[in-house]
Order: sequence, then C-alpha cells, then structure tokens
Amino acid sequence: MRAGRTWQIVAAMLVSATPFLAQTDPCLRRSVAINVFDNQGEIVPGLAAENFQASFRHQAIKILSVTQSSAPRVVIVLDASATMLGEKSEWEFSIDSARQLSDTLPPRASLGLIVFSSTMEKTIPLTNDRQAIATELDGLKAGRRAIVTGARKTAIWDAMGQALLLFGPPEAGDAIYLISDGLDKTSRLQLRNFERSMGTVRIFALVSAPYPNAAPASWIGEELLHLAGDSGGSALIVSTEPSVERDDPVFSPFEPPPYFERVLTDGQIAGAKQAQFRRIGSFYGVEVQLPGRLEKTSNWSVKAGVGIDSGGHGLNIIYPKQLRACEVANPPAETAP
Repeated sequence: MRAGRTWQIVAAMLVSATPFLAQTDPCLRRSVAINVFDNQGEIVPGLAAENFQASFRHQAIKILSVTQSSAPRVVIVLDASATMLGEKSEWEFSIDSARQLSDTLPPRASLGLIVFSSTMEKTIPLTNDRQAIATELDGLKAGRRAIVTGARKTAIWDAMGQALLLFGPPEAGDAIYLISDGLDKTSRLQLRNFERSMGTVRIFALVSAPYPNAAPASWIGEELLHLAGDSGGSALIVSTEPSVERDDPVFSPFEPPPYFERVLTDGQIAGAKQAQFRRIGSFYGVEVQLPGRLEKTSNWSVKAGVGIDSGGHGLNIIYPKQLRACEVANPPAETAP
C-alpha cells in the first residue's frame, strides 16, 4: 500500500514537472539573430515579440522575447595564402575590408581575428580592444612581402572551425566574417562536419578574385553562398579587377556558372559590403520555444510586421533557414598549428 502511494506521488511530481522541463530544455529554447528591413532596405527599430510570428510544420512556435542588439561577437577569418598575397592590390583590398568592418561595428561589439593559410598563423581572441585588431591589420598590410613565402595553400574550413572555438558558449548574433578567394585545397575539416558544429553562428563571406567565373575545381564559392544564406548571413562574390566589364570575353564565359549574375564589380562592391556590415552589427535577438524536440535539422518560417496579428504590412527579414536537430554538437577538432 505504501509502495503504491509512493509511486502515485512520484508520478504526480513527474507530471507537474513536465512544463518546467519543457521550458528549461535547451533544445526547445533557441536564441537566433534576425535582421528586419523595410522596403527601402533600412533597419526597422523598436520591434517586440508581438511583431513576430514563427512556425514549424504548421505548428506555432512561441516567441519568448525579442531584444534589439548592437553587441555581436565577430571573428574575422583572413586568408593569407599565396594567391591572396600574390597581388598587392588584392591583399590591400582584403585588409581594407577587414578594417572597414572593424571601424563600422558598434563600440560594444567584440572582435577576434584569425589569419591563416594552410595552418593558423595568427589568432587574436575576442576582445573589445579594437586598436589591437587595427594594429595587427596595419602590420599585415605593410608587411606583405615579409610574410613567409613558399607553399602557402588554403584551409578555409579548418580556419572557420578554429573561429567557432573562439566563441565558446553560443550567443545570438555570433558571426564569422571570412575574407578569402574561396580556394580550399588542404582542410582536414569537411564542410558537413563544420555545419554540424556551427550551431547558430552566422556566416558572412567576402570572396574575391580577379575573374571569379574562371575558378578551378577547388573553389568553394557556391558552397559558401549556400552556407551563408542558410545561416542568416550572406556571401559576396566580387571581382577585384578594376578593368573588368561584364561584356569582357574573359569575364563572360560561353556557359556562365550559376552564380555569375551575383558577381559584383567596381562601384557595386562598397555598398554591398556596407550592407553586410550593418547586418552583422545590428539585429534582433529572438528567443523562441519549440513545440517539441527536433530529431533532424528542419526548415522553419518566421514573419515580422507592424500590426502583424491584425493583418498589418509585413517587413523583409533575414534569419537562419533551418533549426538544427536536438543533439549536442561536438566542436571541431583543433587543427595542427
């Protein structure tokens, strides 16, 4: 009789604890970064939870909180391989882009830096000391010829895996900003393993080359386009050759690749980079509660608007396209120094 009574008490405790467990299960509570723009491309301020709706497989996802943030954590991942160092103008374009991001980010943002080729050559952990980053970048720009030469190949996925390690526990708004020519020849870490480990980190990339349409098989620009877009970030493919025109036979191949129309030239580049920087630096941190555990990575839907519940006008939003499965993501293994 006593045993039966004890079991009833335990069962009652379990039932009463279920809502609490659902609320505290880290799989069910997610924090993501969302950018919201009006039709003129301007960032929309002042939104709250009631301005957002989210769903998964026709089930509503509860919006727990919405916070407008200007304090992201960002790691610049700078490619210093032989192809990036070969031309002074291309190297200066890379360094100047990194400096522009550093100068544009809000003061409360934390910034880190990884410089890599086939190995990791310089790492500055996340810091609020923006001058330390600027000093390192200025030294790299001035000392291009002094950087060790030789077989300087490229390990993009390895470097981005190292960037993930700098973040530690994830926070909404975390971002990697990759500056590279998109040639990966030596990475030990594979794309699929990086994706499993990246969590909610947004990927932004600036992929530069004189003639991006003539890239070899080791070029991963298309993979970066998809990865960045799915993460809630973006990838720009730019031509760093100032004389290139779209009707140039070299630039316009007989069978242009799928990304051809996205290649930016000359006057298009500065504005596109500034749009990236704004998205990195200002976003909404949105905390949601899922209706149940996810057994596999799945798509979801988010809407934002003014007066959205009463049929008000919608806004343009950019957010991570997928919710990752309920599993503990193992961080990428550290690569050899």
